Amino acid sequence: MELARAPGVRYLFGLETPVIGKDDAIRWQGIDGSAGVPLLTGPQRSLIITGRVRYLGLDNRRNTLPPRLVAGSLGAFGSFAIGEVTLKSFVNFSLKSDGDTATWDAFSLIASVGVEVPIDDEWSATPSLFFSTAVRDTGGLSLRYIPLPDVTFAWKPSDSFELEFGLRSAKLRWDPAEWLTVEAGYTFPFGGSLRISERPAKWLRVIQFFGQYTDRYVLQKERWGSNHLIRIEGFAGGITHEFLLPLGNEPGAPVLAFGLTYAFAVGGKIRIWNYVDDDELFELKARPAHNFGLSISLVFGSR
Repeated sequence: MELARAPGVRYLFGLETPVIGKDDAIRWQGIDGSAGVPLLTGPQRSLIITGRVRYLGLDNRRNTLPPRLVAGSLGAFGSFAIGEVTLKSFVNFSLKSDGDTATWDAFSLIASVGVEVPIDDEWSATPSLFFSTAVRDTGGLSLRYIPLPDVTFAWKPSDSFELEFGLRSAKLRWDPAEWLTVEAGYTFPFGGSLRISERPAKWLRVIQFFGQYTDRYVLQKERWGSNHLIRIEGFAGGITHEFLLPLGNEPGAPVLAFGLTYAFAVGGKIRIWNYVDDDELFELKARPAHNFGLSISLVFGSR
């Protein structure tokens, strides 16, 4: 079982893809890196600090897209047992913009705190409060800055099966065999994903995936005017081959993973609009696209 994956670096790119209904085409490439530091790892207490940076370069024939998008985040995940219950919390501070100038809306703070309460040997419930300063997608009623209640239920009948579901998300993890892992998830309103990981040999992992991709960035005042967002979305399915190099002979030793990825994307769409007035500037719909990736990461707890 893979327990953690950090640090890691990925280089991604897509072949030039025509735009539906327009004499235009889109190209892109990007690089991102992530790292995590476990400060506490005991059975009663855990605390992990994570960080991530991303650069995405965009280009189209009409030169109407922002040439670059940048993102960075710093987060913490904690779990602390207090008697029969467990206090769980996370906080994440991030910046997502085109990097022209600094505006407040490009920064966001997301935090959650909850208490996991056991119901029986297999079931537990976690009531929590969720808080976000991220800008809304459209004008009208906004729940920005308002703490929202949530509850998540977890069912774990065995070490090989775990299901979590709540008001905003659901996820499943199933290990039907030592060499096979199935993961599925859904987050409202961003869609779902499916990931099947196979380990046919000690030196090879094969991952098939399918899901909806959604990402958005705040555009800055100098180029676009105030209160504009760019949203990139689509569906993609693909396969990753990871070649594994153990960095020790003892059980649970870290493993260096080199990955090659191919993804076929459909329904790709880029939209720029004013998120306060809900006024669209323009939208580009891409034809099916071919995308590729190279990655290197350090895996902990890999079987």
